[in-house]
Amino acid sequence: MSRRLLLAVGFVICEGACWAKAPSDSGAAATKAPSDNGAAQAVAAMQSLFEPIARMSPGAARTQRACADIEKLRAAAKAIPTAAPASISVDPELWRGHVGIVVSSAKDLDEACKAPGQKRKDFTGEIRTAEQEVRTLQSCLDGVAEDVKPRALPPAMKAFDQPLRRAAADKKRKHVCKDMAAMAKVVDALEAAPSGVDKAKWDAAYKTLSENFPDAKNFCDPKSDDNAVFESVFGNVHEKFYEMVLLLPASKN
Repeated sequence: MSRRLLLAVGFVICEGACWAKAPSDSGAAATKAPSDNGAAQAVAAMQSLFEPIARMSPGAARTQRACADIEKLRAAAKAIPTAAPASISVDPELWRGHVGIVVSSAKDLDEACKAPGQKRKDFTGEIRTAEQEVRTLQSCLDGVAEDVKPRALPPAMKAFDQPLRRAAADKKRKHVCKDMAAMAKVVDALEAAPSGVDKAKWDAAYKTLSENFPDAKNFCDPKSDDNAVFESVFGNVHEKFYEMVLLLPASKN
């Protein structure tokens, strides 16, 4: 459901850089649910590998360094578990998709590095340079690093989060209407931005969530003729809620 939407449009964990990622198989080998430290350590390992590249100024030298390390980067991306640890900030559907985007971003960089002139054509027909792919990979990796940090949710968000997770995982939509009804009881309470978060970003995310929520609730029945509408509006609710979650401060270890 939301995962199909996610992989089709490349949900934004990459500050806009991954909006247009093509669907792809993440290639990650891990299927067993990892410990929290296993996921965090895998992300940290890739960040450590990428850090010398990130410190360099954009340009030919940085591109060449990234291309020289591409096999290591691809291996590090594939080592990030696709099974979500329990304490991360996003739900398992988004985590799986976000990890897949990091893997596909590393693959795209590899293709650009090996292409004539270090330029590749993406699935939309756009020509992208290896330097552009370096920036995209960095942004996507930063996003996964934020995902893996635990966050304490206020009561209303916690009450919304659990049925949203169930609904996102319910591919046959057997119980989605029940979960949407549970979310409807607290959706209005999400409007007020908690102290300390970026209020402009919170308000923008909530606006989209609240505008899409009524249709997601109304078209939840899998027997409805409006399945495409549900997929779209539920995907927006799902996406924007976790954008709001990621605006909360990470919990201190």
